[in-house]
Amino acid sequence: ICEMWPIGEVTIADRGLREGVLLDLIRLHGKEKK
Repeated sequence: ICEMWPIGEVTIADRGLREGVLLDLIRLHGKEKK
């Protein structure tokens, strides 16, 4: 993740952003299965 997004410190906002991206990926994966 640090290599993709070269940000000095991991902040709460970064954590929330990553969680949102993960949720989107999970939703997309679920749609592909159907």
